[in-house]
Amino acid sequence: TVQLADGLGFGVAVPEQSIDTVDARKLLPDQVDRSLAVGQASRAAALVTGLQNGDGDLIAIGMEDLIAVPVRSGLIKGYEAACGAGIEAGAYGVTISGSGASLVGIASSERASAVAEAMARALTRSGNPDRKSTRLNSSHTDISRMPSSA
Repeated sequence: TVQLADGLGFGVAVPEQSIDTVDARKLLPDQVDRSLAVGQASRAAALVTGLQNGDGDLIAIGMEDLIAVPVRSGLIKGYEAACGAGIEAGAYGVTISGSGASLVGIASSERASAVAEAMARALTRSGNPDRKSTRLNSSHTDISRMPSSA
């Protein structure tokens, strides 16, 4: 279990367009270069440390996915616009949640609602209307106490 730092917030935008998990998994490469795997592992470590310490710079580095996002982002109409809007609204980073098409931005708890709303507006302007945007903070039970089997 990762204990999240107080003061973190999560903005989530759920676009109308969905992505089939099986199809999204098929896009992933069967093998990746060692340097790419090492870079991804380093980013994962940065993300965990950033979440534990509330360090926005580490969170930003950790949210830069090198493997899945480059091949899946094209499936989400308005992805680039939504990410840019989330960052502009105060997110440390924005990425695809799971296999998509939902997007998650991590920010201070004060900025999380603005991040969710900005991503939702950008998706809608791109022709992929937001079905439900929401904000969660680091004290939210579902986030701070994820079961270890998740």
